Amino acid sequence: MYTDDEIREMKKVTIQTAAKYLGISTQAVTLGIRNALLPIGFAVKKGKGNRYSDSWSYVIVPERMIAYKHGGINDIQVKNIEDNLQAILRILRK
Repeated sequence: MYTDDEIREMKKVTIQTAAKYLGISTQAVTLGIRNALLPIGFAVKKGKGNRYSDSWSYVIVPERMIAYKHGGINDIQVKNIEDNLQAILRILRK
């Protein structure tokens, strides 16, 4: 089991680490992130096939995962974070 401080110190949080920290399976983490049911990060599909046949990359945001574990993040907060990130990406693409 990882502590909150150990998670914060990691340069990259893997799916396996997230699963151990949250006490769920790796499959629950990957499917949860892919389907926007687990608000701890983002999934990016590599390829053009269907949702489950291609490979995926995952970005897990440590503070979001810690907040989620402790019940400190809700769907509205996640939506606001994602909207802000989309706005930043639109600006960067110009």
